[in-house]
Amino acid sequence: MTSIMVVDDEATITTQLEERLTSMGYEVVSSASSGQEAVQKAKDYKPALILMDIVMPGKIDGIKAAELIKEESDIPVVFLTAYGDDKFIQRAKKVEPMGYIIKPYHENELRAAVEIALFNKKIFKSLKESEKEWRELAEDIHEGIILANRKGEIFFWNKGAEYIFGYTQNEARGKSLEFILSEGTKNIYKNRIKQLFSSRKEDITSEWIEVVGVKKDYSRFPVQMILNFKKVKNNDYFICVVRDITKQKKIESRMETKIKEKDLLIEEFHNRIKHNLSLVYRLLSMQLDFNKPRNFISKKNDQELFQGLESVFSEKFNSQKTPKVNFSKYITSIIDRLLESYKINKNQIKPFIKINDIYLDVKTATLCGLLVSELVSNSIKHAFPESKKGNISVYFSKQDDKKYCLKVIDNGIGFPKNLDYKNPNSRGLEIVNDITSHLQGILKLKKKRGTEFSVIFPIHD
Repeated sequence: MTSIMVVDDEATITTQLEERLTSMGYEVVSSASSGQEAVQKAKDYKPALILMDIVMPGKIDGIKAAELIKEESDIPVVFLTAYGDDKFIQRAKKVEPMGYIIKPYHENELRAAVEIALFNKKIFKSLKESEKEWRELAEDIHEGIILANRKGEIFFWNKGAEYIFGYTQNEARGKSLEFILSEGTKNIYKNRIKQLFSSRKEDITSEWIEVVGVKKDYSRFPVQMILNFKKVKNNDYFICVVRDITKQKKIESRMETKIKEKDLLIEEFHNRIKHNLSLVYRLLSMQLDFNKPRNFISKKNDQELFQGLESVFSEKFNSQKTPKVNFSKYITSIIDRLLESYKINKNQIKPFIKINDIYLDVKTATLCGLLVSELVSNSIKHAFPESKKGNISVYFSKQDDKKYCLKVIDNGIGFPKNLDYKNPNSRGLEIVNDITSHLQGILKLKKKRGTEFSVIFPIHD
């Protein structure tokens, strides 16, 4: 049952109201005869509605009492008064009553006023709850949500905007949207405003635009924003959503740096491959010599043969038998070329090659040749400073029926103690690790009496 409180300084009127309201199905929980008493009983009983007289004895009249009740208890009021003067009506309007009935009134007037007041209270409550939910949602969104009028003056500023720019809602309210933008990007904002006004359409599909924002401490940072136009009745509003993209920009910058580093690594790797391409050419030339018939007479010079490597490669791999390479001869050729390339006298650095009579497929031989080339090159460049004499040995054999073992050993000054060979800064060792991984092998290092690298990898069919 809906509870109602009656406030009037005349007891007969209070009694009549209680009887009529009870007959209508309402519960009169209390009555009061002054404004002060009404304020106190509203706190105590918390009725759903108050029927309030205006002119009553005491320090405060009904209008003032209604104002205090609204502030403290938010209970709707319907005024019942014999005074219809304009001054009373104007004062009453300021407290936003649910009704204003002039005495004497008919019972049907009272019923209609009470039912409409209770209905409006229910509607207002729903609207307030909805507004509260949407406001809380807008406040909790991490992105900045800013609402402005036609002049671009801000009247809503959520916590996301406060976090991004550093201004509280009170500090931002009334200011132009431009105050959060740097001078260099205000034209982007102004152009967008012109587009919205010229189209006069509520654009909800606009794209994010990138501008430079200004924080409260005057620091500048990259911002993305969407600015939309909204028309409510005869008023124009702007909805602005902003996001701080500082982290995104830093990630993009790091990505660009890594891409550049990768490009340099690829270029270095490409140069090394070009350096070793002659070794691959030598390998394939040896294979051609091995496979050609006795009466074969080639009229192609070396340059033509080099240009035709791709077709030869394809032909060999499409044949019934996969071509095999004498790995001992191949490695001997590689080391001879390296010593010649670095202008090393064999009396200074002596090469020792111990490889059993092993034939490898072209792919495995090429990868192992690149490994030997890189490791021997490192030994030549770093193991024997100041023309120191020494030995470089290469061993290759089957460790068992399932694995090969390749070793490159020198008796030089030794591998640097502070260098991690599995995570090196050296391009050469990066390539060694990459090739080892491609062979599905394991790279190991021993540092006693020089440097010994070994790569153990499976024998593939």
